[in-house]
Amino acid sequence: MKSFVFIISMCLCALANAQNGDLNQSKWQNNDKVEKSEYQQIKKSKLYCAISNDNDFLIINMMVTDNEVSGMILEKGLTIWINMDGKQARKLGVRFPIGSENSKVAINTDAGKNNSDGDLISRANTIELIGFISEQERHFAAQNNDNFRAYVKFSPTGDFYYRLVMPVGKLPLRNSKDGNGTMPFAIGFEIGYLPNIETKKGSAVYWINDVRLATSK
Repeated sequence: MKSFVFIISMCLCALANAQNGDLNQSKWQNNDKVEKSEYQQIKKSKLYCAISNDNDFLIINMMVTDNEVSGMILEKGLTIWINMDGKQARKLGVRFPIGSENSKVAINTDAGKNNSDGDLISRANTIELIGFISEQERHFAAQNNDNFRAYVKFSPTGDFYYRLVMPVGKLPLRNSKDGNGTMPFAIGFEIGYLPNIETKKGSAVYWINDVRLATSK
């Protein structure tokens, strides 16, 4: 009986580890469609994520079913942090959306109070790069074909979807020591605006550690 219980416990642990490991293992990008079942919850957050890649791009898809959280993203902005050392450090990031509260576009004094979802979505049209010293242009349109690109939208059922596409060639990825793919890295998700990215105070950052890119189909 003890042996049976031990075997069951081992199987449950293996299953739990496999489920936890799925989120940080990027899937090979075959098409743009992401099934709802593919999204997994980021620990301690209300964000659901699916990561994929091919030889040219790293794609982060995110789903939010909580209206308050999606509203915060649209109004305060969202920064995706990338750390190639596997540390939870905010030095290299892509900010999209910038957030209606922080937009340089002239808006009326009631902005943030009476905005409709459509208005907020339409303002989510600019990407900001943080820490990419080799990139001359730090602010540019979110919709383009040859650079970082992103969009947000609401589904007919009210779920909020986010998609960020990052050129692999513009990320400081490091080859793994065994020559099979790249070294694992960390991805952080931060809702809100931090004027000083070195500060330890401010909005929470939710991290996915040990992210590994897919090497083939």
